[in-house]
Amino acid sequence: MLIDEAVLAGGRSSRLGSIAKASLQVDGHSLLDHAGAAVFVTREDPAFSGPAAALAAECEANRAGAPQPGTTK
Repeated sequence: MLIDEAVLAGGRSSRLGSIAKASLQVDGHSLLDHAGAAVFVTREDPAFSGPAAALAAECEANRAGAPQPGTTK
């Protein structure tokens, strides 16, 4: 069974003192590394255009047949 997953890791981190949330470390790996270990990456365009744009990019990548984790497709 394939399940679509979107990891939103954007923003300016203004409430965290401009520390990039996605780069915070847990057990020697970034939070983004932990979350993205089994997914492919897409980015919104333009940068900082928000989560809706990131979800749209993820959906477009799925429709375009982006490689799935653990495959050579």
